[in-house]
Amino acid sequence: MQPSVRAALQRARTEPPEDYYTNQGWVLLALQNAFYQVLHAGSLAGEEINSPVDPDEYNEAADGTWLPQVRQRLSRRYPAMHRSYGRGGYGALYGITPDW
Repeated sequence: MQPSVRAALQRARTEPPEDYYTNQGWVLLALQNAFYQVLHAGSLAGEEINSPVDPDEYNEAADGTWLPQVRQRLSRRYPAMHRSYGRGGYGALYGITPDW
């Protein structure tokens, strides 16, 4: 393994690339960022996706307590998302609809 690749992977254990947005095309930065995200970003949906719910009583509105948590996770994974804003939303019980 190339020493520069090994160094990028070792840095990914503790930190994201310093200047990822200016130098996004650099392969070593992309590699370090990818491994850093796998190790540190966690799930966007969170563990609550494993909670069983009653389909007849399911609230289809976007959950006000869950949204800030997802926004924080999304910003950790994609730092530029911290500048984003909400445009509404909805909740869904199934990831695939019957008409697919």
